[in-house]
Amino acid sequence: MLGKLYTGTLSGYPSQDFDTLYIGGIPILVDSMWTDYVSGHEDWFGNGWAPLPFGNQVVRVEWGGDLNNLITIDSNGVLCSGIIKGVSDAPEFKPDLDPGPIPFGGEICLPPNSGNGLPWDDNGFGLDSTYIKEPPYEGYEPGDPIDSTGQYDPWGFDFNGIHKDTGTGFNPYGCTQEQLNAQPQVPPCDSLPPPYYWINGGDNPPTQEGIALAHEVSDSLAIWITQILEDLEQEYQDSIDLKTTSCNGIRDSINTIATALGYERKYIFGENDEYLEEGMYDKFSSVPEPLNFGIERDIDQKELEEKHIALYHCDKDLYIYIHIVEILEDLRTNQLDEIVDDITDKIKGFTAAEAEKYSNRDSLYIWLIRSLR
Repeated sequence: MLGKLYTGTLSGYPSQDFDTLYIGGIPILVDSMWTDYVSGHEDWFGNGWAPLPFGNQVVRVEWGGDLNNLITIDSNGVLCSGIIKGVSDAPEFKPDLDPGPIPFGGEICLPPNSGNGLPWDDNGFGLDSTYIKEPPYEGYEPGDPIDSTGQYDPWGFDFNGIHKDTGTGFNPYGCTQEQLNAQPQVPPCDSLPPPYYWINGGDNPPTQEGIALAHEVSDSLAIWITQILEDLEQEYQDSIDLKTTSCNGIRDSINTIATALGYERKYIFGENDEYLEEGMYDKFSSVPEPLNFGIERDIDQKELEEKHIALYHCDKDLYIYIHIVEILEDLRTNQLDEIVDDITDKIKGFTAAEAEKYSNRDSLYIWLIRSLR
């Protein structure tokens, strides 16, 4: 019978009856209790019921039988040392109480829902009033606009259905939160700015049509852009080859004329021909110009002067082509991800008409070429 008296008889203890023990101020209603020895040490054994400080529930407990956890009890029934352990809520330990033992885990660990079986309500908001719906809106992919604070839903409404721009239950188009979440949507609520339109605004805010097209071509953009950059590199490399041939032709003419005139080279081309070899344009502090002395000069002298000035401009053009190839190679090898992201943002900003036009892959490829030049 619960609460019946037990008498301690171990040496060092006076004869004492126990129907209730205490640990940390919590009473334990004794079910059964006895004394015994554990490896030569005196110990108390027993079991009973302890009330919990919440929920008006009780749990089954036991004590004793552990050399590392010897139980000692004073004459007032207060636990002086040792630990009383809870017993698992196995069927044989369930008391005939109303209400029964409290269930740990299960549904008490889950937040209540709105009846839709999800941790968010029909508008996507959780118990803490933040927007937590997953995915946040149809067609969402990582990198798409989203309000990381959770204050607003994709259409700009908060937990209470108040719109961020109007301060009322209606957005600027006269639509409510419920209308925007309803399916199918009807005018004017079927044609609105894209989700989280205020997050990435600026000069090229995303549109629903643009976002959809960006998702469709996302796996191909890096391949296309790489191909375009490689084609541009080859185009400018061809220009380098042609320009190099042209500059070398001018250089050969200059050498022929200088030899015919008998000039000492270092006074015209420098100690090491630095004003003649490739890269010579960079040695000039300013653009070379014809001499105007107002006197007649030898025709070969004039031609040498003209050829040298022509070589300067040819050499400078060659440098520009070389530098462009270096830039294109760097873009292709080191900055491809950033270019893809930038192009993706531009596509997301396409109007409905642009998205329709560039849904044709050939048209989109031509647009990419123009965008990358």
